Amino acid sequence: QFPELKAQQTLIEKVIEEEEASFLRTLATGINLLDGVIERTKKEGKELISGKDAFELYDTFGFPIDLTELIAREQGVGVDLPAFEQELEAQKARSRNAAAVDTDDWVELIPIKESIFTGYETLTERVRIARYRRVTSKGKTTFQLVFDRTPFYGNSGGQIGDIGYIESANERIPVVATEKENGLIIHITEQLPENPAAEFEAVVDPEKRQAAANNHTATHLMHAALRKVLGNHVEQKGSLVTPEVLRFDFSHFQKVTPEQLREVEVLVNRAVRADYPLEEKRDATKEEAAAAGA
Repeated sequence: QFPELKAQQTLIEKVIEEEEASFLRTLATGINLLDGVIERTKKEGKELISGKDAFELYDTFGFPIDLTELIAREQGVGVDLPAFEQELEAQKARSRNAAAVDTDDWVELIPIKESIFTGYETLTERVRIARYRRVTSKGKTTFQLVFDRTPFYGNSGGQIGDIGYIESANERIPVVATEKENGLIIHITEQLPENPAAEFEAVVDPEKRQAAANNHTATHLMHAALRKVLGNHVEQKGSLVTPEVLRFDFSHFQKVTPEQLREVEVLVNRAVRADYPLEEKRDATKEEAAAAGA
């Protein structure tokens, strides 16, 4: 009924084996730490492991709270579960507060449905602000600007957005980041122009753009090399591409060996030195790109 499972039997068995080994390592680490906590608790004359200690085992080391209870009970102590729940709720509250953002309504100057991206053809463009809003997060205020057209690449595909500046006759304002949201390219600045209705020259930092583009290409070369060295089961699970560094996340059932890493490195460098000519297919869908091996 599921022939693909039979075809991937060896891979599935290896993945299960590695997951089991990983859990056993976590279990061994947690038991050693828990033994120390139990010993300390007894020396202090207490009957309960503190909620803080139990939460640290759970949150930092991935040790299940029910397993902590079971082992502690076997050694004659309990766990302060109400205090553990308080620690858990406190962490959730910290996460909520860290993510809290106060966003004003958009101030619309020019009605547009989407930003026109011109950044493949040029890194400078005459623009007008179509809408803007103020955003406050963690006590810091920034402004989000949407232009009628823009050469700035918005954060997408793992590649961080462009930086640069906008300039009018009276002022120059740095663009510190560029994001994408609901079909709009959003430019982040730390100040609002004195006259938002003015016309501006938008300028992308060319060195940062080229460095980020190079690293973006390298992630695709790395993906191809990993599939060749480790197997076709390797799939991209995420990436981070900046002008300075790149990170490529991928699926694999065990730790990559130094020899395999070296082989991947050789393949990627070989492809870079080959200096293949550029073939652009800007209108290709995500599915078409994947089918082509991107």
